[in-house]
Parts: sequence; structure tokens; C-alpha cells
Amino acid sequence: VIGLAPGKFFLNADLRTDLEMVSKLIESALPDVKLLLLEGFSRQVKEDVDWIITAKSTEEAVELMSHRRRPPLAIYCRSSNAEELAGVPVFKTLDEVVELVLKLLEEES
Repeated sequence: VIGLAPGKFFLNADLRTDLEMVSKLIESALPDVKLLLLEGFSRQVKEDVDWIITAKSTEEAVELMSHRRRPPLAIYCRSSNAEELAGVPVFKTLDEVVELVLKLLEEES
């Protein structure tokens, strides 16, 4: 599915490919993109990219963090009772995640 409107572009596709090809596609279509939401590419994302974990459990969050040297900016895990994991804030609501993303976009402007 590709959605187009004046000043807007939306793509929802089962690409069955790696992150490098997807990155090239997005870069050519939207060279000034400020935020890219990815799911399922955690092991392919470069180490210097800011990231937020979304996890079903604290154990899953810890496991995802173990694959990267650089810690995430935050963890979104509704089921967690922890306020932080390894010094990383744990968010329990989407509002907290949105607030962080908006702050990051504001800093980029």
C-alpha cells in the first residue's frame, strides 16, 4: 500500500528484504526524513542510531539490549514494574514515548 497526498507519503509493504535496501528506498524518496520507525531490524541497525526498545516483558528488553553496545534512549514495556533497566528509563504509556520522540524531533530542528 502506498499513500500519497500533497506533502505526505505512506508506505506499508511486506518487503521481505534487509534494512539496507529499505534504507536506500526511503533515502531516495524522502532524503530529509527526521524519524524512521522500524520493527524487526534490531540486529541490522547501525550502532550510532538512537533507538527505543518496545518489549512485551522486562526479560525481552534485557535480551534486546544485550545485542547492542550502545544503550537505547528508553524502553517501552507496559508490563514492567521497573522505573529503569540498566540506567535506561522504562515507559509504560505511549504518551511517554510520544513525548520523548517529540522532544528529539524538536532538538533536531
